[in-house]
Amino acid sequence: MGSLGASPGRGRDTTTDTVAKKMEAFRRRQRVAIRSVWAWNLDYEMSLIASLIPSFRFISFDTEFPGVVVRRADGKPHYHLSDDERYGLLKANVDYLNIIQLGLTLFDAAGNVPDLGMREDDEINGFAWEFNFRDFDVRRHPYAPSSIELLRSSGVPIERLPFHGIDSRRFADLFFASDIGSTAAEWVAFHGSYDVAYLLKVLTKGRPLPPKLDQFLFAVGTLLGDVVDVKHLMRFCDDLDGGLERVAGALEVPRLAGASHQAGSDSLLTSLVFLKIKEKYFWDDDGEVAGRRGVIFGLQDY
Repeated sequence: MGSLGASPGRGRDTTTDTVAKKMEAFRRRQRVAIRSVWAWNLDYEMSLIASLIPSFRFISFDTEFPGVVVRRADGKPHYHLSDDERYGLLKANVDYLNIIQLGLTLFDAAGNVPDLGMREDDEINGFAWEFNFRDFDVRRHPYAPSSIELLRSSGVPIERLPFHGIDSRRFADLFFASDIGSTAAEWVAFHGSYDVAYLLKVLTKGRPLPPKLDQFLFAVGTLLGDVVDVKHLMRFCDDLDGGLERVAGALEVPRLAGASHQAGSDSLLTSLVFLKIKEKYFWDDDGEVAGRRGVIFGLQDY
């Protein structure tokens, strides 16, 4: 994938060195593997991620969860709800349901992901992470049937979760012990309202979300900093709309590993889409993106 610099043809000089760096970053991203994390390898993988944070300051993330089961009795469309009403609906669902997967992709300003010492000629030389949680048990916990069927058809190992999955409380302990939070990284999501909410629930060890939207946003800012929501960035890109898959197609960004509705794969695709939007629409101006951080699409500025 290209670097965060300007794209050719946007009125900026493109040196041979810059082109070479972009091509190298893209070539490396073509051989990415998803590291599947379960209870047995959680400690090792979290220590590995912690060691990489100083070199990869961006983290794109995605969650998979059991759908939406709580709906408004009046059937009022989502886009007609106030911010507080939208948050109330999200809170009701996240408090009631449990996370299934969390995907994390670490990357740097040039678009590189960790290679973990692999050689350039190795079959795989880049990695992203997918955490599988035992919080959800399809035999006992509520879910939207269509959502679970979609996850199953996408290859998410639903039946393994209760037996081999991660205790989210242990994940939270390791997260804070390894200082992966807002002081060390910049977090990137795509239409991130539920992703941010489920990650907050994990990090607070299953506590109900804060009662008010402003309290929720304060908690998110404290733990993750000002999240960049790619869906919000798209509001300033006239020719982009739709979900992650559609936007990636419009930008000619490939899915390099895994499948849609797998958290690791979607977090990787989110990083690629973010980098492409940054390059194509915001040039090399970090200030433009910085000014649009902290707005979570689906909750604020809908």
